Amino acid sequence: MTSRSEGIYMLTGAVLGVLLLSQGFGGTRSFEEAALGTMTVSHHATAADGTSIHTERTKPEETSAMLEFCAQRKRHILVLGNSQTHSINQKQVGQTVYPAILNETLGDSVAVITHSMP
Repeated sequence: MTSRSEGIYMLTGAVLGVLLLSQGFGGTRSFEEAALGTMTVSHHATAADGTSIHTERTKPEETSAMLEFCAQRKRHILVLGNSQTHSINQKQVGQTVYPAILNETLGDSVAVITHSMP
């Protein structure tokens, strides 16, 4: 085979792969949540007062609430992560993600905020 025909095969395979993936995830599940599996759910961390301390898309309303939360604390911790930071496998009642546990454990003097990407 020549390098040109190999390139055509690779390009065709990539296009077919994208088409198959878009058809497979075009229903009820988003492509971004595909790695979570069927028994895993997204769960975003919140502070004890219910303030969201997690963002994925850095929406202005999420960011401003987190900045206000940080302004009330002396120290700050930023947790950067992937889908494992905002997901729980086979979630049971009362379970939460580790940034929420960390925020609760460190108390009111430390602000733990989280940004994760699917």
